[in-house]
Amino acid sequence: MSNQKRNIKKALASVFAFGMIFTGVAPANAATYDLKTIDSFQPAPSVTYKQQKQNSGSIDQMANVMEIDVSDQYTTVQLGLPTPYPSLDTLTNQTQAVSGEGNRVVGGINGSFFHFLTKNPAYFVSKDQRIINMGAISQKSNDFMYTPAAFGMNENGDAMTGTYELEMEFEHDRETTVVDSMNTSRGSDEVIVYTSSYGQEFTKTNPYGYEVVVTGVDQPLDGGEVEFGDTIEGTVSAVRSYGNRDWAEIPDDGFVLSFGREIASDYTDLRPGDNIEFSIDINDPWDDSEFMLASGPLLVQNGQVDLSIDLTSPKVTLPQPHTAVGTNADGSKVYFVTVDGRSGIADGMRLDDFARYLQSLGVYNAINLDGGGSTEMVARKKAYIYPSIMNNPSDGVERSISTSLMAVIENPDERAADISFYKDQQGLLLEGASINVGVSYVLDEYFTYLEDVDASDIDWSVEGNVGRMDGTTFVAEQAGTGHIVATYEDAVEKKEVTVVDEIDNFSVSPNNLQIGTSTQQTFNFEAKDAQGNAIILPENAVEWSTDVGAIDADGTLTSSSQASTGSVTATINGQSVSADVQVGGETVVLSDFDNADLWSVQEARAWGQVRAAQGFEPIAEGSSSLRFDYNFRVGESGTAATYAVPRGGIDIPGKPNHLGLWVYGDDADHWLRARIVDGAGQKYAINFTEEDQLNWKGWKYVEADLPSSTTLPLELDQIYLAETTESEKDKNVLFFDQLKAFYDDSTDDVEAMNLPEYNIHPTNKTWEVTFNTRMDEDTFTSENIYVTNHLGNKVPVNIELDATKRIASISAKDGNFLKDHLFELVVTDDLESAYGLKLKESRTMRFMTR
Repeated sequence: MSNQKRNIKKALASVFAFGMIFTGVAPANAATYDLKTIDSFQPAPSVTYKQQKQNSGSIDQMANVMEIDVSDQYTTVQLGLPTPYPSLDTLTNQTQAVSGEGNRVVGGINGSFFHFLTKNPAYFVSKDQRIINMGAISQKSNDFMYTPAAFGMNENGDAMTGTYELEMEFEHDRETTVVDSMNTSRGSDEVIVYTSSYGQEFTKTNPYGYEVVVTGVDQPLDGGEVEFGDTIEGTVSAVRSYGNRDWAEIPDDGFVLSFGREIASDYTDLRPGDNIEFSIDINDPWDDSEFMLASGPLLVQNGQVDLSIDLTSPKVTLPQPHTAVGTNADGSKVYFVTVDGRSGIADGMRLDDFARYLQSLGVYNAINLDGGGSTEMVARKKAYIYPSIMNNPSDGVERSISTSLMAVIENPDERAADISFYKDQQGLLLEGASINVGVSYVLDEYFTYLEDVDASDIDWSVEGNVGRMDGTTFVAEQAGTGHIVATYEDAVEKKEVTVVDEIDNFSVSPNNLQIGTSTQQTFNFEAKDAQGNAIILPENAVEWSTDVGAIDADGTLTSSSQASTGSVTATINGQSVSADVQVGGETVVLSDFDNADLWSVQEARAWGQVRAAQGFEPIAEGSSSLRFDYNFRVGESGTAATYAVPRGGIDIPGKPNHLGLWVYGDDADHWLRARIVDGAGQKYAINFTEEDQLNWKGWKYVEADLPSSTTLPLELDQIYLAETTESEKDKNVLFFDQLKAFYDDSTDDVEAMNLPEYNIHPTNKTWEVTFNTRMDEDTFTSENIYVTNHLGNKVPVNIELDATKRIASISAKDGNFLKDHLFELVVTDDLESAYGLKLKESRTMRFMTR
């Protein structure tokens, strides 16, 4: 066959090959879903986002849908490529990198498949009619890219989804040959071109063909230099002859032409040094596309569920997270759609079921994108600068990806259209009072947050003759109701403001307060009208006085250093109101730890356990203490903490000057703290020790000061041990007893305690008991000398007398006592000397192992 005739035949075959579409219609018994919308908002007036969910016992699904009206003059879809190219980056980073004035990204999804190793997209990508990535085509009907298909936008701003045909040929010695495909397995009668985006370093073809390596091209096929319709030139630098089992290496500055077995002999005249001209173009309508992103398979075609993949493929039948992009019939709307899976929140869908779901949304044409851990959607919430993640990535975190699709607003005139402001205090205002205002957000007509606008840029005014604006401060001047008005460009907002000239009711809080000596507490003056509405007062309108210490102009009392009883008084316009105050008083036991069931444990990068003390474990007072086990070695890196948590919290009466706690320490240099929650919900950490200062063994009384700026009432909701240094993390045991609130420093009762102490020893401790005379070895039985655990149960030990019969050694039977446990060595008075005399008295020694 002459080259000319064969090339004509090859050209026809190429057209037919690219025109064939393997299609599969989803079976009639495919799953159907009834997802309900649980959330929706508009990232822009032309873009709508909704989240849909289904929980029906055996099926859990979570989907995210974004509908983009690209017929709007400033709304479009753009291709996202990380910088530098090729590289991988997260979807949120890709959207933030290109979002700016006149180009605001309001939504996005992950793009097509890619190679982790090379970071190249797996399939064809073009931008501005320039080829970014040749990618690959599969010869297998059960693969994603068996049918060449893509999503893109044309120069008219319309979206396109469907098949495409690359038209490739090369010329050598004035003869033209059609190239059948690129970066795919080679058929026996095919010509395939391999480029740097193949994803492999070599062609990896069988030896039954002929391959030509072309280098030194004036424009690389991959990378964005070659336009549709271009011809590039290169030189043959090497050939791989028929039968050679060594693969041809794909050059960075060229490509490889590979000829199948049946036609290989027609091209053996291609030799090193020959010039090659390679041409590439694409069919209409893709030839005027702004970008193309190839992927597959097609899912919906012409409004029907019609997949361009073998429906028996595992890629179809296994439920997975999926991403798709689709259009309506005329390309005026684009749909970004994701379904979650493998995250514990949703099951994922079969690919054919996903296609049916897309059809149910009204999608006319749709194509599958990368899924699994890559599946992701972001959307811009109101008054946000950048989009946020809306779905639940199956890896638990964002995956870095090679391409993305973005919904973009290209509004060149970002003029303010909407404004929202706030008042820093809510309520009526007494004449002379003032409040400050601030800007919550300023948006343009496409909901873009104008981040450079602040309160000083706003034109503030007052309607209703009730006051005036002094910068961003409203000053109340005359009783009545009016409005504060904020104006910026085309945006206007009004907020009502009411001014009054009298107070109907007022009070002081807290009342009936017990407070510690030399302790601070802020009192609040509350003014209301006859309907109970709060009234904001002018600064320093209230005069404060007290007979139980000193009080400043803002109502903060510093109580006296001695116990006393009196009041705090607030006076306004000649009228006064008082709150009763008791300074000092009896100590209050907040917890005696006698009932461990009132406590639970929580951990952060640690393990822990709490229980009641047992047997002769340390008790400071009462019938029990709280044993607190911790292990900081089991968690990941970072601050480790174990928490003793009182069920329901512990109410703290009034405002003590400090809390006290008995702690049986382990000398492990950790940090002992607690947490207080005040009446406003604010949480405060307080220190029973400084960091690394739990540095004692045995019982010690520790104190924790309370913060002065708290709103009553107070509650304690945690006592915890923390360690911030990795090398200091260990495991051990503490005991807590008698948590108390003290109101008078002069009445601390810590000296009254008679607390037991325990020696701490290693687990392999051997005890030696020395006698002042020779002993009778026969009396050294387990009844007369032994070791018990904290519950009084004997533990196996070895007992030996030395040769002098004066020194007895006692050790654990297996060499080690249990770690972090309490034991007692007992020597009874039933032991006898060699002369038959008993000991004068029994002796005991309690010890703890570490």
